[in-house]
Amino acid sequence: RVAAERRIVESRYETDFGDLSKDDPGSTYSRFEFDLRVRRDSRSYFFKIMIPIIVILAITYLVFWLPAREISTAVGFGITALLACIAANVSAAQSLPDVGYLVTSDLFFIFTYVLLTLTMAFLLLSYLWELEGRGELAVKWAIRLWWVFPALTLLAFGYLTGRCMG
Repeated sequence: RVAAERRIVESRYETDFGDLSKDDPGSTYSRFEFDLRVRRDSRSYFFKIMIPIIVILAITYLVFWLPAREISTAVGFGITALLACIAANVSAAQSLPDVGYLVTSDLFFIFTYVLLTLTMAFLLLSYLWELEGRGELAVKWAIRLWWVFPALTLLAFGYLTGRCMG
């Protein structure tokens, strides 16, 4: 949507522009103001980026339900999610204009990469706990992460969505 507003206003400039003959150092001039507001419908970009990320994070979330001894299955989920995230990121980046700063979609992907990395670190740690005979510790942490992972995701996505829609 585009909204344009044109107006001519009087504007006072508090200077005499070097004219020493004036007692009043101010001048009044007319000024043309043009206000252009452009708003892009970002819903299509939002869904093109968010649906893949949600699927990727749902696949990643499944690893917290696997026993720590199933490291190969869990790592398979994690690596698949990471590769899918990279592919989605490259695809999204190609459809957006090339700019020299981070856009909101970049922040969604960065958050997803961080979450995937932390998940992979947890998998390794829980597997090591299992090998050391402390499998109950791995289960305790997995149960905590059943709640922390979705809560963290919802908080971050809520913040980022509010940032991009506001």
